[in-house]
Amino acid sequence: ISLMQPQVFNTTPNLQHLDLADNPLHCDCSLSWLRDWLLQQSSLSGDERRSPTCATPLHLQNAPLAELKHNELSCSDDSSYQDYQDFYSDYYHDAATPDIRVSEAEISLQVARWTADGLQLIWKVDEDALPYACEAVFVYEVHQLKYGPHQLLTEKVDANCSSRSLSDPERVSVTIPGDVLQVGSTYRYCLVLLEYGTGDQEGFLPGCSEPLLLASPPSNLPPPSSPVPEVSSLTAGGQGGLLVVHTRIQSSETPCTYTVVIVSGHVVAASRQLNCSEARHTFPTLTPGQYIACVTPDGASLQSNGLKRLEHSLHIATNTTNVLHSTFPACTPLTELEEGSSTSTTGPLFVLLFTLPGLALILTLYIIGRRVWRGGGVPWRWDPRATKSAKYFLYTGETNTPSVSLDPIPFSIPETTTRV
Repeated sequence: ISLMQPQVFNTTPNLQHLDLADNPLHCDCSLSWLRDWLLQQSSLSGDERRSPTCATPLHLQNAPLAELKHNELSCSDDSSYQDYQDFYSDYYHDAATPDIRVSEAEISLQVARWTADGLQLIWKVDEDALPYACEAVFVYEVHQLKYGPHQLLTEKVDANCSSRSLSDPERVSVTIPGDVLQVGSTYRYCLVLLEYGTGDQEGFLPGCSEPLLLASPPSNLPPPSSPVPEVSSLTAGGQGGLLVVHTRIQSSETPCTYTVVIVSGHVVAASRQLNCSEARHTFPTLTPGQYIACVTPDGASLQSNGLKRLEHSLHIATNTTNVLHSTFPACTPLTELEEGSSTSTTGPLFVLLFTLPGLALILTLYIIGRRVWRGGGVPWRWDPRATKSAKYFLYTGETNTPSVSLDPIPFSIPETTTRV
């Protein structure tokens, strides 16, 4: 709870105990009545009177509301500071969470209109806020009280988006469900963004509209439109003289198709229509040069303009990049396609042919060394039976006998031993 309606306790005259601790109260003139009421309740203990403490503004942080003076509960004409403090307490009410800087960029509400899905809010985001992540839209109901306007948070709608995934990052669209709004009431809509960064480079960016009276929706609203497939990722690069494009399409309806267009300068070099399940496509006939790959789900902007109209727009445009980004939801940066090398397949073959003999020699030396190390000798040690003749000397212990020549014994004849 950050704000409370006056006389909210009138329906509980027999209230005996009250604990408002851990509520991020915004202590301004709108809570003067609560301070007076706390001091008048004799049934409350001292700790119960001091349980409501201020979270904002900063100079009153952690101060018990009942101990403040009337002149300390003032309302400033500048509401932007209060808006920031309200959002800050909603997001970072934990005292252990480190502070985050307030971005100097700006957000402004451009369009608020009824659709079949609810109230659509379209915001203009300052370019200085890029890149960012969308957090939520806070819906405040504004009441005119005797001491001035008073706003209560009635709804928080998640805004799950990112500048990196939007085709136009300077435009954010969020739809508020119609069943949470009351026609004839006055609302203030506040969008919260978080700027990307590291450490103190991260930024907290809130932006609020003026109080707006909610009119009745028109009677001739179109039926809810089916969701259009979105491009979630797109990359392109050259591989062996070929341009390869990787695309990922998110779609709740299957099957669906999308179109890939390859642009070189002022000319459409190639185009393909693919199923959303096909994430990779190769363009083999392109000549070396610089290309931009653009993708659009079928049924989007390219279908209405057509390739011929796109070619005409590129031909007369001085800046083709602006034409592409206004036509397609996603395009790649300029990609350099180089000529494929003819020796790309034979080169590794030559290296292999020169490497194999060396590997064979190393392997042979390793086997020989291992056998010698283990005492097995070499595989080609000398065998006298493998020679045609050999000379032997018979030693009797007295004199050397003359040398004799012996023919090798055939392997098929078993050897016998004769006693001497």
